[in-house]
Amino acid sequence: MPRPKYTSYQPKVFPAPSANDRFATRNPTVANVLREYRKIGTEGDYLRAHDSDEIPEMRYTAHVDNSLGLGNHFQGMQRLRKGSYVVVSGGDQHSNAKHKRASHLFVIKLGSRASRGPWGSNLVKRQVPPTSDRIVKTIGIDRQLWHAGGISVCGDILAVPVESSSPERSRIVFYNMNNPEKPQQFTHPVKRPNAKAGAVALTRLPNDYYLLAVWSDSDTKPRRLDFYLSQSTRFRDGFAPGPVTWYARDVAAASGQDPNFSNFQTVNFVNQTDGRMFLVGLHNTSDQAPTVPGRDYADLYSLSFGSSLSRATPGLGVPTITKIDKRQFFCNDQQSNMDAAAGVYIDPAGSMHVYAAWHWRSDNILRFNEYRSVPDNNAAAITSVSDAWVDMFEHDRFAGRRLSIIGKRDSRIPHFGRISVQGSAFENKVSSVRFQIPVGYDYVLYEDRNFQGDALVLHGTGYVEEIPSLKRPEYGFADKASSARYEP
Repeated sequence: MPRPKYTSYQPKVFPAPSANDRFATRNPTVANVLREYRKIGTEGDYLRAHDSDEIPEMRYTAHVDNSLGLGNHFQGMQRLRKGSYVVVSGGDQHSNAKHKRASHLFVIKLGSRASRGPWGSNLVKRQVPPTSDRIVKTIGIDRQLWHAGGISVCGDILAVPVESSSPERSRIVFYNMNNPEKPQQFTHPVKRPNAKAGAVALTRLPNDYYLLAVWSDSDTKPRRLDFYLSQSTRFRDGFAPGPVTWYARDVAAASGQDPNFSNFQTVNFVNQTDGRMFLVGLHNTSDQAPTVPGRDYADLYSLSFGSSLSRATPGLGVPTITKIDKRQFFCNDQQSNMDAAAGVYIDPAGSMHVYAAWHWRSDNILRFNEYRSVPDNNAAAITSVSDAWVDMFEHDRFAGRRLSIIGKRDSRIPHFGRISVQGSAFENKVSSVRFQIPVGYDYVLYEDRNFQGDALVLHGTGYVEEIPSLKRPEYGFADKASSARYEP
């Protein structure tokens, strides 16, 4: 397999988009943000990708210069709009005679996964990812501003914060990712000569202006969000230089608010169809994660700028930010940590998914999770098997490890003893099931290997169906599944 040209530690300027270049400038809106946020599954499906020898030995591992990978780890993650791509940001502050410190972007193509819809695990039938799932592009951003933080995508526009601590300074750079393997860097970065930039959020407003939020958790200045408004409705015109600042301490001053506006690794805008604006912050509760374990959370906030942003020629005032909800996400096997790389993805149907990666690679492999949206029992009927899904759980009432079958990909399993579900075998483990299969298809679980013995038939109705316990007398199939397949 041809390997991508090695550019990891050679920062360079990419060609700027011309007036003829096309790129999407909006993310899909969500009909009800709170409802969709609560549908995100809190147990992730395992994904991995090869590094394609794009990262030199010992870089982006847990042991760099005997410093346990400090100052050298993955920092942000976003799934892209086109194709089966994700982008991971990273920072490496270590220099030697061969490799210099730099901030980076790594473009990963999951060739084994579909270009639309949730992906599911690429490790069900193998212990290592397919060779098609790999880094296909590495971008060196800046050798001085070596720390690339939490990133954000608005349509095809990727916003990347790069910063340094001594002295505190940063800038926000932008890339056109319409062709993920041939990105183009926009001119007019946002320069912050006296401030850090740990994470960014980017969105396009209903009046076609752009709004950029920069999260700063400086050690010397109050934690805050700096908001920048675009100069015009053309992204190429850049942003007005003076931000409006909202301080995290203001949350504590608001009646009934959670006093902790946390040290977020990632912040992403999510827009509701009715025009309301929300912000999701992803973080881990430990300041020393993952060395000191903490808990992973996604916090949901509403933002209100009043009428200032809705005018044809908008003005930018200090917003009101209100905490709506928080949810804990779970991970094992060093697959992800929300103080490493994480991000929210809105699919074309308006569903929310979360992706999160581990701090470092291991054995030339990058590891990350997909926390996908799981339709509720009131979801509309589906008619195509490509939209079907079957979730098989280790315990009653949809608890424990979960084997997810999405579409027909990886759906034929002759031997459950030879598959891996979150790092372990799954033969004779299925105790409860949720599924959505179109009329005309059945997914059949067999008691014996190679589709033999007694069977449990999951009939397709088009709607979400569930069996909370296979121990019930009408099923009598708990901990018996050894093979499964679709049967029309």
